[in-house]
Amino acid sequence: MMIANRYKIIKKLGQGGMGEVYKATDTILDRVVAIKVVYSNLLKKQEFIQRFLREAKITASLNHINIVKVFDLILDNNNYYLIMEFIDGTSLRNYLENRKEINILNELYLFLQILDGIEYAHNKNIVHRDLKPENIMLTKEGAIKITDFGLAFALGSHSLTNPGTLMGTLGYLSPEQAQGIDVDFLTDIYSLGVILYELLTNNLPIIDTNAAAMIYKILNEKPTPPTKYNPNIDKELENIILKAIEKNKNKRYKNTTEFKNTIINYINQKTKEIEQIINEDQKMENINKIDSKIDKDSLINQTLSSILNDIVSYKRDIKDLAIEQKNQSIDQIKEQAIKDIEDKLVIDEDNKEIKEEIPNTASQNIEEKKIDYKEKNINIPFLNIAKNLEQIDININVKDNKNLAPSLSSRDIEVLLNKAQRFYEKKDYENTINILENLLPYYESKTMIYILAKSYFKIRNPDKALYYCNYYIEKYQKTEKILNLLGDIYYSIKDYVNSYVVFNELYNLTDNNVYLVLAAKSALNYDPALTINILTNLISIFKDQKDIDPFFYKIYKYLGLAYFRLGKYELAISNLSQYLKYIKDDSSVFPSLIKSYKLLGKNIELAKIYSSILDYIEDVETLKEAMEFYIGISEYKKSIELAKKIIEIEKDNLNIYQNLYIAAKAINDIDSLIIAIENIIRLMGYNKELIYELAQAYENKKQYDKSINIIINLISDEEDFYTKISYKEYLIELMIKKGEYENALNLIFELISINSANPIYYEKASHIYYLMGKAEDAIKNIETALSLDPTNINYYKFLSKIYLELNDSSKLINVLKNLIDFNPNDIETYILLAKVYLNLRNYLKAYENIIAAKSKAFSFNIEFPLYAYDILIKIFQNLFKNQDLIDKLKELILEVKSEKEISYIYYQLSFTYWIYYSDNIKALEYSNNAYLYANKINFSPVSILSASLSMFLKKQYKNAINLLINSIIRLYNENSLNKFFELKIIELLMSFIILSSFDIYKEYNIPISLLMEKLIDENNNEIIDGYYYYLKAKSIELENNEINVNSLYYYELAMKNGFETEGIIFKIFFIYKNLLKDLDTAKKYLEKLIILNPNEKIYSNYLKEFK
Repeated sequence: MMIANRYKIIKKLGQGGMGEVYKATDTILDRVVAIKVVYSNLLKKQEFIQRFLREAKITASLNHINIVKVFDLILDNNNYYLIMEFIDGTSLRNYLENRKEINILNELYLFLQILDGIEYAHNKNIVHRDLKPENIMLTKEGAIKITDFGLAFALGSHSLTNPGTLMGTLGYLSPEQAQGIDVDFLTDIYSLGVILYELLTNNLPIIDTNAAAMIYKILNEKPTPPTKYNPNIDKELENIILKAIEKNKNKRYKNTTEFKNTIINYINQKTKEIEQIINEDQKMENINKIDSKIDKDSLINQTLSSILNDIVSYKRDIKDLAIEQKNQSIDQIKEQAIKDIEDKLVIDEDNKEIKEEIPNTASQNIEEKKIDYKEKNINIPFLNIAKNLEQIDININVKDNKNLAPSLSSRDIEVLLNKAQRFYEKKDYENTINILENLLPYYESKTMIYILAKSYFKIRNPDKALYYCNYYIEKYQKTEKILNLLGDIYYSIKDYVNSYVVFNELYNLTDNNVYLVLAAKSALNYDPALTINILTNLISIFKDQKDIDPFFYKIYKYLGLAYFRLGKYELAISNLSQYLKYIKDDSSVFPSLIKSYKLLGKNIELAKIYSSILDYIEDVETLKEAMEFYIGISEYKKSIELAKKIIEIEKDNLNIYQNLYIAAKAINDIDSLIIAIENIIRLMGYNKELIYELAQAYENKKQYDKSINIIINLISDEEDFYTKISYKEYLIELMIKKGEYENALNLIFELISINSANPIYYEKASHIYYLMGKAEDAIKNIETALSLDPTNINYYKFLSKIYLELNDSSKLINVLKNLIDFNPNDIETYILLAKVYLNLRNYLKAYENIIAAKSKAFSFNIEFPLYAYDILIKIFQNLFKNQDLIDKLKELILEVKSEKEISYIYYQLSFTYWIYYSDNIKALEYSNNAYLYANKINFSPVSILSASLSMFLKKQYKNAINLLINSIIRLYNENSLNKFFELKIIELLMSFIILSSFDIYKEYNIPISLLMEKLIDENNNEIIDGYYYYLKAKSIELENNEINVNSLYYYELAMKNGFETEGIIFKIFFIYKNLLKDLDTAKKYLEKLIILNPNEKIYSNYLKEFK
């Protein structure tokens, strides 16, 4: 692909929030560049174009070694291309994730480069605003390059960010950014402080997985001290870091220059401390005169980072060593040193590792740290470092031949052997070799030669390892340890014959059966019959022993593998299975065991073995076989697990992604399906069908941006007219889901202009207008759809939904009646019509329609919806009172056949006894009945409602409330909570808290007002329920802990909407009489109370008071 007939794309490097970055060749200037391209869908948004152009202008205005250069900005084929310097390296993020250790001095030097670049930008009045490791590059030469000025702006210029907008990346966000207020240079200082913190600790100062919680912590909580993560940071350096990330920006460094100078002063101070120590050591009384001069600069550079925290102890140890040896003669030192050398390095015959048996000297106490000389570009051998650090005497010769090289003292040798030992113990074999080979011209022992052979073996250099092994045998003698190492080396280079010969010789020398097993293991690779012969004889020795060294279980392993190679699969299975009884996780035997089962056709055993090994098997071929096996038996979940494990090893294996695609599609695993499709396209190239399927997968994950981008590209590439139309129809659906209503409408009208007779387009336009809150336009378009397709029931239903929300009952009723005319068996329409009549208080019409719906459900033998029973019960509550209401509910139970419906009606009957009649005994009886029926059929929502109501009626208030709270959380997490039962649980929870006590309300601290609003708003879309208004009134009193005049409105609404009890009427009477002093209205409510309960003396007394 060529851009502007000049830039040839090589490959994609990555992508960000605004666009993608490609590596390309400038064909005119013959140089490699990076090109940033804006996403095509963002080109329509002027804000993004302005931001992109601003990034180009700002970056182009900056010319600094630590800021990426911008060469050009090109407009080609209606898209913008930013031509930039190509950085051959990695991001600071990758550097942080992949470094093996934190070298404080190294990281400070890197950070100073970052400060240099930002200091330059600040001097140009540019604030970056999005500093983070992802936006900082590190070249292969170690140079810092700051990039991505997409959020940057020049102070004093117009910012594209609206006030209150959150810009930047959370972990590096300053408190002022988190508040969405104006930012300045001090914002960058904060982000720089976070980067320094992360450079020195591998952690962020403030961490939380929740974005809202993260912002709260940034604004309110103190950062974690960096020393918690890295104890090598001293107090002075910690204070430098914490000052940069002060929440009050006026307490931070005033500018980047101050920040930079503080760090430079810190480094200089530490350097002087090291120089002072070395100068003091030079003045010490040495064992002999020093003929060599220390290269202080090299020494300081090499050691500063590793001994920043050990200066005092280092100094003390050097002095102690000098005092201790001050009065010894040269001959005594030499003699003692040579004697100590042989004692200090000994071999543990079992572990074949060096053990330290040396006294506590300074050379032990100084912590040795690995120094990467290639990284530092310093070419100083460890020999010289040791000499300089310890100030040793170079005049004492250990070897007689003085012509080989400048001689070393015994102290020299001691220091170097100590260093070699420390490196060896740390498994730093390269530095071990470096020291010992430097030492060979001065001193040699068989232990050194063995360690050199072993170290070369460890770093996989068998030639050198063999050289030192043979040198050892030739100069000294054959020993068990050197032959053991020699056998291992031969085995590692697949010289199995020599490996067998060596281990067999070891067995003959030692009579140790371990070596016989190792000889059999070697023979396995060229003569399995010999292995069987050796091990069959050997196994009889251990067969009846109780306490066997686990090593000898390998006899079964090597026997099994030998039988497998000879095609004796039953014997292979027998021995390998026996081995796995003892050593369960040795994955090396699984391929042979699995193939043996396969060749013998033992699928049941094969399934068991696969099941047992999936967690720890690493052999990729075995993993592939297992994956295909599980696909073959339709165990798709396991095959997906295996496919992902294989992908970690083989990222470009098309067959694996194809199998992953099959398995993921079979069980609708969208995440795995996306991985499969993306990589199949990557490996196979353009495939229209797969790309479309990828868009659908992203839609499933609600990643609408990605879906939209894919479909837009498909439309632009598609030549077939009808296919292009279908893509546009799908694009409309995606835009609606993303909330891009204007774009969706524009596309709809484009399709209408092509085909004005398609009612689906008008229905879609109506749906979009409805979502935009434009009811009139929604009605107009759905009516147009109906005129084109007058028998479409769904259009009538949608129109009825609009009229329902507009509360236009007359038009809604007409639409519903038309629906019934078209489809007289539509149960939902009857229920909706009943609901409309109920809200209009036309209870007879409501009853007529709900009974029609119920009879049709019965005749079609389908369940009557539970929410419809709510409508029927509300009708009963308004048509019947007292015992008549109870009788009607009991009759309803007898009519119902479904146990689910019976359990729900029992619950409603219990609720009615409790709320309407305050009869807790009857309420408890029916709530228990509801629980028995619901629990019998495992109907969880009613089980929860009835069980908690029973607890509450037994005065177990907290248990009842806890059950509801825990249940709603669990059902939500399981994605098994529908809207109907969510409201029912909230209704009961509010009833418990509001009707219990003020203490319960205070203890649970539940946002009652919000939940009550939700209950009223959500429910009123279905049925206007006076009980909810009653709860709202009670909640107002509860929140104020007293009867409150503000509750009067909701008490009167409760009565108006059918919830009229003696208690509510008395509350209204009390408010009018005592709080509002409206005696006339109070008297009207008192008269109602007397009619309801004429025998209540207190009402008579109140009446006398009025007279």
